[in-house]
Amino acid sequence: MIFIEAWFVGGSRFDAPSNALIKIGVILEKRNLNSQVLNEIEAEINRQYKPNIEFQLLIAKLDEVNPYMAVQHACQMIYNGVGIFISVSSCSTYFTLAGLATEKNVVHVGVNLRNCYQQNWDTQVYYYSLPFQVDMTNTVDVVLGEIVRLEKWPSVVLLYDETIFRERALSIKACIQKKTHDIKFHEIKLFLENNRSAILETRLKDIIKDGEFFNFIILASQQNTVKIVLTAKQLGVKGKEYNWIIANHEIDEDALNKIDNSTRAVAILRKHMYSNVEPSSKSSTPSDVTEQGIYDYFFDSVQVAAQVANLTQFQINWDGLRAVSCATDSSAIFAWGDKLLSAIRKTNFVGKTGQIKHENFSLIDYITLRLKHTVSEKPTGSHWVDIGYWDRKNDLNLTTEKAFEVGYSSLQDMTLKIVTIEEHPFIIKSVKNGQVSYEGCCIDILKAIQKELHNDRFNYVIYEVEDNQYGVEVDGRWTGLIGDILYKKAHMAVAGMIRNYDRELVVDFTASYMDYGVSILIPKPQKTTSIFGFLEPLTVQVWICISIATFGIGLMLFLLSRLSPFSRHNQLGTDEFNLKNSMWFALASLMQQGGDATPLCISGRILGTFWWFFTLIIIATYTANLAAFLTVTRMETPIESLDGLASQTRIPYGTVSPSSLEQFFKEQSKIDPLYERIYNYMDTADPSPMVIDEDEGIRRVLEGNYAFLWDDPVLQYHRKLHCDKLTTVGKPFNRKNYAFAVPKGAPYWETITMSILRLQESGELDKIKASVNLALLQEAEGIALKNVAGVFYILAMGAGLAFVTAAVELLWHRYMRARKDRLEQEATQPQPQMKLHVNNIQFSEPGRI
Repeated sequence: MIFIEAWFVGGSRFDAPSNALIKIGVILEKRNLNSQVLNEIEAEINRQYKPNIEFQLLIAKLDEVNPYMAVQHACQMIYNGVGIFISVSSCSTYFTLAGLATEKNVVHVGVNLRNCYQQNWDTQVYYYSLPFQVDMTNTVDVVLGEIVRLEKWPSVVLLYDETIFRERALSIKACIQKKTHDIKFHEIKLFLENNRSAILETRLKDIIKDGEFFNFIILASQQNTVKIVLTAKQLGVKGKEYNWIIANHEIDEDALNKIDNSTRAVAILRKHMYSNVEPSSKSSTPSDVTEQGIYDYFFDSVQVAAQVANLTQFQINWDGLRAVSCATDSSAIFAWGDKLLSAIRKTNFVGKTGQIKHENFSLIDYITLRLKHTVSEKPTGSHWVDIGYWDRKNDLNLTTEKAFEVGYSSLQDMTLKIVTIEEHPFIIKSVKNGQVSYEGCCIDILKAIQKELHNDRFNYVIYEVEDNQYGVEVDGRWTGLIGDILYKKAHMAVAGMIRNYDRELVVDFTASYMDYGVSILIPKPQKTTSIFGFLEPLTVQVWICISIATFGIGLMLFLLSRLSPFSRHNQLGTDEFNLKNSMWFALASLMQQGGDATPLCISGRILGTFWWFFTLIIIATYTANLAAFLTVTRMETPIESLDGLASQTRIPYGTVSPSSLEQFFKEQSKIDPLYERIYNYMDTADPSPMVIDEDEGIRRVLEGNYAFLWDDPVLQYHRKLHCDKLTTVGKPFNRKNYAFAVPKGAPYWETITMSILRLQESGELDKIKASVNLALLQEAEGIALKNVAGVFYILAMGAGLAFVTAAVELLWHRYMRARKDRLEQEATQPQPQMKLHVNNIQFSEPGRI
């Protein structure tokens, strides 16, 4: 911690005394900056500001993290007239000193390489404390965004440990998404304390299983960074298909050297940690880069203090200083704390760590970042090389077009000898004019790889394997495609070949180009047609309910025509809605033809309206399903699943022998009763249900009464060719993937794998696979009563409402009839007259007495 001794009285301006002595207090916690270094810093500062100002360092060293002792030293120095603190300490000590500085209005500058500022900061509580902030958000995070944008990554995984707050992870996510809007971002916090490597392996396996993420950013401590990379390597996350960015700018050379060239990584390093070394002069790198960084920060902190003293020399009476006590009963504070802050806000100079200025309540060093990349070049082996740098003025500058474009090509101008096996739709052989050519899904992928590697163009020749097998181990020797690769007869095997554990032991597989499962192919059952097939869209139960509803509506219309006083029968005396015509109206409405007449009364019209609504829904439902039933084949298959296949013996079933699928059933039979029944049948049945190749299996299914178990993409292809004779049943099982095979350690393995992954990410691979992934037709089902029950409920509601309306009409009619009769009766009764005699003249007035 550094203190500048400064005394303030009043607000007037004072002439600067000549050769004023300013004391600088220094508190170092667990930092070994020796006396010679401190003396050199003091001498350098005095050379810059003499003769007007002379600085003296007051130093206190702590051997351990001890905030209490740090405060004791600080209070002693404050009492001796120090006005600015500069600490090099842990976060706990830093915050304790920050609180003391704010309480006494003494400016505090803290050097903390662990970024205490982002962990817990309140500008009001620590108003007078300025962290010498390592600007992570505006430097490393920006560089990450630039690299991801440059590489055009479609997805990225951020792995960070418990030393990093989620706010930092969100900041990185924001920087990356600002540069690349459509990127898929996945963040995972790893708790790696207490050597919890099992949890790390589980999380990494989950990521690998998804198959979507191949780009990783590690933001963790130095130890955890190495642990994550090495664990991923053990799980197979290695090679050029996976990219890693190490975002811990403090990682040292020893840790980097543990990450060899099998992991494609870019490390972001702080240039100031090698401030005395040119990038090409690796041998001169300081042995302790962390101490070098602390020295740079410390020197720049003293420069800040010196600038503050220089800016305030005409406002401060250096000879009239007044002591300030830290005692609990003392309320004395520095009266000019705001003046010091104002001077610090004007700080702007180029120091050892970069451009230094005040910003957002902290001192920012605008650092320069170096980028290093793993590379392997024979015969020198693997090492790290500089590939560029980043700073605020020049942004990202790389020596290559992309950050991960480092290394050498091993495919350029090569002619690959490729072994294959004919199997539709992967490899299709054709002969024209005596010339043999190959096409199919795998050939399309091979051509796409050749086109994608435009800078590393290669040629190839194709030949077919002699034994027409993919490869199994027989008596210690491998056959088929695997044997040709293992025994160096070919550079690469290109076919619809699965990767499994046994094969992986003897050859290397590229990234998978297609996932698959095993399905069951059977003869397609012939559908029995019926002359009453038009009734199938609705079940028998629904047809019965519609018939009852039609009869009931006709009967109700007849009753309403007799009950309602406003019906045609009661109003006009006609009989359009007798029982026969009412039934005809209901049936004609159901057939969307309409009747000869419509109800006149309101109750009848309500019933008719709801009946029309009912028929509308029924006819629309029937019409839609009738089209599906007439175009979709419906059948009942004798086998529905693998369990159903194993539970019967009427239909023989088998697979290719020898094959990896046969080996799969053999191994699974030891642990699963279902597979045990299947394998025992295929192994002991007489005659044998096994076939020598895929073509024989397809032929036996076409002949009838045979079930063939084989790869789902192949079976789907033949199902499409013979859509009227073949079908597949059950869900695919034993899910694996197809890949190309190369010899172990082949130098072109990474190039081919990376190209396949790029094709996968660009969507080109999906277009190629579209011809293989066939959509299955879905069978339509009859409409059950529960699917149209709501229509019947609405019809019942309409009928009920019609009868309620009829009852209201009847009551209203009776009331009006009774009222009319009463009025007529009153009108027919004789009325008494009032007589008046005046002079024998008689006057009379009816109705009055």
